[in-house]
Amino acid sequence: MAIRFSTPPSESDDAVRHGLAEIAQTHAGGIRAEVVGGAIDPTSFTSPHQGYFARLDDLKQGKGVGSAKPQGWRYFVGPLAGRAAEVAAGGSGQTYAFRGLNTGQINEQMQALLQSVASDPRVQAQDFECRLLQLNALNLAVLWLKSKASTGDLFVPINSALPEFEAGRIYQADEFNKLLTTAALNKRDLEPPAPANVTTAR
Repeated sequence: MAIRFSTPPSESDDAVRHGLAEIAQTHAGGIRAEVVGGAIDPTSFTSPHQGYFARLDDLKQGKGVGSAKPQGWRYFVGPLAGRAAEVAAGGSGQTYAFRGLNTGQINEQMQALLQSVASDPRVQAQDFECRLLQLNALNLAVLWLKSKASTGDLFVPINSALPEFEAGRIYQADEFNKLLTTAALNKRDLEPPAPANVTTAR
């Protein structure tokens, strides 16, 4: 058994194909192909997987990954590692728009992590769907291995500056959700509450 990649809607594939072709052939958005890691082959996109996000307030309430929502599709882009094309789904769920080419280090780290965890007995025990869980409020990106049997999801932080998580370690769902709640509760709000003796204008 192994880590599997999902089959996205054909409209998503069309959107990424057209978007990559535009980057490869023009200066779309002022970005030259050289700036995004070298030449781009618009037909060389693989390993489609869904990206998910979760809100900090939901995590603080202990809702964990159950509160995560899909935000679109991602594809690794060749011929070089470390690049991912992103496609967003419209409000109807039927309209797909190319969001751009992500050249962040997270892509190369995620690709390497997929290879390293594939031989783990827990991963080999069943089939998993590859997902990316991004928790921007916690500055945390996680490889989410969604169990095809609907039980036994695994979570692997791709990189982490949080004391609650160790990058590259495989976490079971229960432990991961508990740590998520702790990390969220430890996260300082972006805007501190007004002092008690200060009246807020209305």
